[in-house]
Amino acid sequence: MTWIMAQGRVYFTIGNELTCTTCNGQKIEGEVIAFDQQTNMLALKCQNSKQKGNTCDVHFINLLYVDDVSLLPEKEAKPLAPLSNLNFQRLNQRLSKTKMEKVKKVNSVGQNVTSEAQQLFYHINKTIDDIAWRGQNITVMGEVRISAPYTPDSCRSLSNVSDHALQHVRKLVEKFHTDKCNSVICLEEASPVTEAQSDSDREVSQ
Repeated sequence: MTWIMAQGRVYFTIGNELTCTTCNGQKIEGEVIAFDQQTNMLALKCQNSKQKGNTCDVHFINLLYVDDVSLLPEKEAKPLAPLSNLNFQRLNQRLSKTKMEKVKKVNSVGQNVTSEAQQLFYHINKTIDDIAWRGQNITVMGEVRISAPYTPDSCRSLSNVSDHALQHVRKLVEKFHTDKCNSVICLEEASPVTEAQSDSDREVSQ
């Protein structure tokens, strides 16, 4: 049998040619190259949609979202292009890089810290990649610690080798607070409310 149903599960044979109709009405026709019974994921090798050389498309289909599966009759047809060899080294590198980026993103959020401290972390991280939370303290390049209230005076050197890193981090912290102060001033100047204006508004309303 090409595909059978047993105990509520569908089983496919590698090499079957099928037409799947999804719940959205999309029809996908191709050759079965893989099927995972536990997740109901079906992989079909299909003709390249852009007609580019000896290439093919691979569709991964979740059978939970498929309304109909039809077996195609055997026919003589131009064989599909073979699947290209996978570069597992490159795939593993991409996987490791993606994992590191996600871990870094999670670790960039401090626990039980103020929103201002979190904003300062992101501000420094724009120019320095080696930054991490250590409890409620920010550690920069493993050489400088910034503790509450996260001002330039809160920066402390973790080594006695050189204070270059310390001075650099202090400048970044100082710039953060200066920019924040300037933004508040700009907002206040953009919508000033004077006593004279308030009196004028009251007279008009009367």
